[in-house]
Amino acid sequence: MKSFLNYLLDNLMVFIAATSLLVAYFASYRYQKREQKKQKAYLLAQYYMKYLIPRQRFIKNVLFQIELLDHIENFYKEATNYNKEELESLLGHDKIKFINEKLENEVKYPLLKKAVFGYCEKDNLFIEKLLNFPEDPEFKYFSTFQRFIYDTLNELEIVSMAFVNELADEKFVYQPLHSKFLINIRYLCFFIALNNPADENEYQKIQELHKIWRKRRDEHRDAVRKLKNEILNHPSNDPSTPP
Repeated sequence: MKSFLNYLLDNLMVFIAATSLLVAYFASYRYQKREQKKQKAYLLAQYYMKYLIPRQRFIKNVLFQIELLDHIENFYKEATNYNKEELESLLGHDKIKFINEKLENEVKYPLLKKAVFGYCEKDNLFIEKLLNFPEDPEFKYFSTFQRFIYDTLNELEIVSMAFVNELADEKFVYQPLHSKFLINIRYLCFFIALNNPADENEYQKIQELHKIWRKRRDEHRDAVRKLKNEILNHPSNDPSTPP
């Protein structure tokens, strides 16, 4: 009987030791995965800051100079899905035609040259042509600018996909990135919707990340607003209340 008890105790100790090792292994594995996701998020944030923000600033400068920002932001305020059908429903055919014609007629070399001032991605062929060379009559500046917008959106989609699919920790970089990301979608949303039929759902990850970060920002703002109201309405702040 004693030997049987010893056998049980020995096996129990082996089981406890093995379980402890497994728990330690999985804890270490989870920690490493979290750290890897943070590292990936950090590298993506660096790329976003260095390359995508200057690109988006350049696009915004162009739209500002031809006075289209307000028209596009009116769509952003009411849109939810950023597709072609919604764009036509909210802006109407005539307004979309007006925006497209204004882009085609006014996005010329002098305006682009002015808008690109301070751009940092010098190895981009389009940007290099604007920064370092005189106007080229054979070069299609407007169509190249359009490609530049959609190249930027394609890269933004890849970054968003890494965050939405949890390949990188979006919460780790939320604070430094979210306001810049949300502001830029205010005018990029028009170009997302322009060639995006509802059944194709192009740039889905950009839209998903936008919804996640916009909701989190709005919830934070509501919480701060509520806290401020509670402080202001506290009896201690009432001048008629005796000390």
